[in-house]
Amino acid sequence: MKKLISIVLLMAVLVSLCACGKEKAMETTAPVADTATEPVVRDETQMTPEELYGHIDQTVPKDGVYQIWNKDGVNFMLKNPDAKFVLLCNVDMGGAEIAPIAQFTGSMDGANFTISNFTVKGGSEESFGMISVNKGNVTGLTLENVTFVPGSNAKNIGSLVGDNQGTLLRCTIGGAMNVDKAPAGVNCGSLVGVNTGILRNITGKTVEMNDGLFEVTLVHMPANPLELTEIFTVLLSNDILQSPLVEKYKANRILVRAEERINWTLDGEFGGSYMRTEIRNLQKALHIFA
Repeated sequence: MKKLISIVLLMAVLVSLCACGKEKAMETTAPVADTATEPVVRDETQMTPEELYGHIDQTVPKDGVYQIWNKDGVNFMLKNPDAKFVLLCNVDMGGAEIAPIAQFTGSMDGANFTISNFTVKGGSEESFGMISVNKGNVTGLTLENVTFVPGSNAKNIGSLVGDNQGTLLRCTIGGAMNVDKAPAGVNCGSLVGVNTGILRNITGKTVEMNDGLFEVTLVHMPANPLELTEIFTVLLSNDILQSPLVEKYKANRILVRAEERINWTLDGEFGGSYMRTEIRNLQKALHIFA
């Protein structure tokens, strides 16, 4: 009888131990609540240039090209005019005053972005602009709200380039362009003062009737009917920047040189035949014939 009672008690103890083990196992294997939150994805259009490009060192080139994203990068470009640059975003110079680049021989890809709100002052060269003399390549760049204070020697003034001997493609001037204390008798253009290089699709954003500048549109001779159709389409849509066959820019002086004589007309009247023709806008000039 005692043996039977002992066996029963032993089995009860074993059952109790097994139950406790199960409870502990259940406690240790209970799932833990997931408190992790999903990462926040920000809209890049709402981020500042510092947030987007702050990790980029503007003084270290990537594949030989310096990446510019703020006014410090623009100032670095001004001091290194023989290098290659690309603009990553619009740059507001915050009213800074800069000296012109005496001669630019590098390349600048504006990537259709804008450098705005600054003053160009100083320089002793005859040509004056953000770049006094350009022998390099500048593409897809817009300047906006710029003030220019040329030196007393300046004779060719342009907001981007005073004397272009290189290549300018798809560059524009927007907002206000203010020339302060310009010497008398200068050649003043919206983007280029004088050009002996290549200009393609150089224009202001709007046509102003009282700015003293010609709105110059040049149409290339079409080589086939398709090019002729393209020219008509571009002129009718006024989307000049979309075709290399039509070019537009502003200037107060146009100089045309040709290898053979060109016939000129004015209001339908024959104006003569010349190899060199200069058209100049003489503001506030009155010729009196006695």
